[in-house]
Amino acid sequence: MVGKVIEKGEDVDNIQLGDIVFVEPLGATKAGTILCDMVGGFGEYVKVEEAKINKNIYVLNKDIDLDEAVLIEPLCVGTKAAVCMNPKIDDKVVVLGAGTIGLSAAALKARGMENVVVIDQNEWRLNKAKEIGVKVINTAKENMNEKLVEYFGEAKNAGTDMRYVDPKLLQQFISYTQKVGMNLAGKKPDVD
Repeated sequence: MVGKVIEKGEDVDNIQLGDIVFVEPLGATKAGTILCDMVGGFGEYVKVEEAKINKNIYVLNKDIDLDEAVLIEPLCVGTKAAVCMNPKIDDKVVVLGAGTIGLSAAALKARGMENVVVIDQNEWRLNKAKEIGVKVINTAKENMNEKLVEYFGEAKNAGTDMRYVDPKLLQQFISYTQKVGMNLAGKKPDVD
C-alpha cells in the first residue's frame, strides 16, 4: 500500500504530513496477520497503528511514480516466496500464476536459474513471463503434465510454497505432483 500521510498521531516521530509512504500490510495493525486483510489497501484512508519508520511504514521519495510504487509489496512477496525455498542453481522451479507476484518469483531466472517454468491461462501474462526468459505453459491450450515432463523430465522430489494460486490451477498441479510423487512443502504426498 502506498499513499500520502494526511494525519498522524501526537507520538509519531520522523513521519511528516505530506510524506509519500509504503505501508507494510502485515504490520499495519497491532493484530498483525490476523487483521492485515482488513487494513483497506483499496480504501481512501488507512490507519497504521503504532507507525514506525522502517518497521511498518517506509518514507519514499516525494517524486516517486505512485503507479510504480504500488508494486513494492507484490514484488517483495514474489521475491521472498522464491528465495525462501533456497533454490539451487540447477533446481527445477514451477511458478503457478503469471501475475505480478508470480513474475517476481520467476525472476529467479535473473539469478542464473535456467529451469524456471511459469504456468497460467492468460496469454498476455505468459508473454510477459517469456520476456524475462522463462519457459511457459498455457493450461488453457496445453496439457500441463505433458509440458512439465517435456521441460523437466520425470519429477522425483520437490518443495513448494503455494500462495495466491488460482484454485483450479492448484488442483491440476496437486494432481500432477501426486502422480509423480513430488514432495509438497516438505511433506510426502498422501499417495498409496
